[in-house]
Amino acid sequence: MWEAQELASRSLPYWDTLRPVWQLTTLMLEEKVMSGFLCGMLDRKSHHEIRAPFAARKSYWFEGKQNPTQEELWDLWDTIWRLKEVVKFGVFENKTDTDRALSGASVPAKSSPGLKSSGCGSKILINEDTLSILCSKTKPSDYSTTWIPGTDDASGLLRLRFQLATTLVHEIIHSLWYAHFGCSIEPFYRDHRFSELGWTREAMLYGGAIGPISYRVTIPYGLQIQDWPGQTRVVSYPHLLHYGAQPTKGAEFFPVPMDWLPKFFTQGFWDEVQRYGRAAFTCPRPPRSVRIVLKQASRTK
Repeated sequence: MWEAQELASRSLPYWDTLRPVWQLTTLMLEEKVMSGFLCGMLDRKSHHEIRAPFAARKSYWFEGKQNPTQEELWDLWDTIWRLKEVVKFGVFENKTDTDRALSGASVPAKSSPGLKSSGCGSKILINEDTLSILCSKTKPSDYSTTWIPGTDDASGLLRLRFQLATTLVHEIIHSLWYAHFGCSIEPFYRDHRFSELGWTREAMLYGGAIGPISYRVTIPYGLQIQDWPGQTRVVSYPHLLHYGAQPTKGAEFFPVPMDWLPKFFTQGFWDEVQRYGRAAFTCPRPPRSVRIVLKQASRTK
């Protein structure tokens, strides 16, 4: 997929900076736990209808395939590869504070063909500040206020690589859905309260939703993890349903340890993934956290 995109060109001077992002994204998509999730997501015949009283429209839930066959895995990888035919990549400009807090987005292109007759193409947009840092035009410390001990640029670059790979996987999942089923509402995964496939995948692997401290996509201060959907009550997604009891309005944030991130870029970690499966991805949570009470919590895509 990346070969068709300008940002993945080996001839560019920042190829060595971006290559770890493409490699990590690919490994995450090919990981067997992830493959089972995607196989179940795309097998619409296996989805179960949710019979909720007074529901305005039909909704469904699915389970991941526990042990996909080799044939199913090859079909899935071929499908992901063929996304290059229907998905385009772009950069969105930061015009508002909301934009500055948005790592990426997948936008359906209803007039473009998808991989199936019922699907459509899409465009994945990446925040311009993220790419500015990764392409060595700016540094993470350029986006931070004066603080002690200050923003370490090498650590900030590591966080950005991890977060961009996570964002790309998140948005590719949405693009896979668009390519097969167009703008139809995404299904719920098991008993998850929201039908949002990208965040569901992140919560399934990491044990929560990981994002920047202070919601700045340039991540000058570090990463945090919280339960997902956790406190989320109102969202702006046009194709999203939610069921079940509403949570309390409080949100509990835990810092993501910096020494947890480097392993994702080592062969030893992926050997552990082969041995231990999904447990290898779980983000450790320190004993101390920060709790925030909000009048109305929302999380935009």
